[in-house]
Amino acid sequence: MQDYTTGVRQIEIIGDGIKMYLRTRTYTVATDTWSEWVDTYDSLIDIINDITAFPKGIVSYDASENEFKIYLRRAETDKYDGFTLALTSDTSEIKYSHQWRLVGGGLYSYDPDTEVFSLLLTSMTSSENEFAMKFTGKYDYTGGLHGDERIDIDPSSYVKFFIDNKCLTASDLASDFVVECSSFSYIQYSTLHETTEDGVTPIAGHPIVGYHVKRNEFSNSGFFLENTFIANGSHNIDQFHSGLYCMGKDFAQYAFLPNAVLSPELTGTDSQIYADNMNASKIRY
Repeated sequence: MQDYTTGVRQIEIIGDGIKMYLRTRTYTVATDTWSEWVDTYDSLIDIINDITAFPKGIVSYDASENEFKIYLRRAETDKYDGFTLALTSDTSEIKYSHQWRLVGGGLYSYDPDTEVFSLLLTSMTSSENEFAMKFTGKYDYTGGLHGDERIDIDPSSYVKFFIDNKCLTASDLASDFVVECSSFSYIQYSTLHETTEDGVTPIAGHPIVGYHVKRNEFSNSGFFLENTFIANGSHNIDQFHSGLYCMGKDFAQYAFLPNAVLSPELTGTDSQIYADNMNASKIRY
């Protein structure tokens, strides 16, 4: 009979992660003895799931830029889904916008030694990613990137930010910070204003057509979005988008547009797909 080695694969739960290793020992015929158990670890899995090295979530805030970066770890990996939330402002007569909204996102790797995130793929473009609605007879959508939405007109408007369900104070937002957390959320109450009918001439006085309550909660590598429209008067609505996600081309190979003749492959040089005049008669990608 020859000497031989036997082994068993072991999995150990550590926090909300795992480590995997092979436990082996050798039998020697001449002495009729077994060696001590030897553990050979799968170092990649061990490192990836080390909860102390990879926080569940990290939020950074840049006070001068009025911008949050929200990073949420994918379970049992070292990859993070990241989102950028910023105060965007263009108070020109035609745009008439001052509001917080999502302006981009991606898949990131994280180095716990340097505490640096590196972008791997762009998952969300800078287009509108949360809300828009179109009133009958109007040239463009109302709200979000499209404009005619503000938080600085009506005294009742506000925005509040929460980290692990704790509301951030004005003092918290006065300077930059980076914090580990499990969740981030914000709620914004804004005014929506009548949109131009020709794309050139703004509506005099920018009458308020309604109020918009937006609540977005980030956790578990994603977000839960809720939009509420409170009408001011009577209006006809063509479209109401209570949830949007403008996906980056890194995350998809083909696109589908409801009225398009083609389903283009995303191999062009532009950053995103769009359709002219909302009817998909022209596609650029």
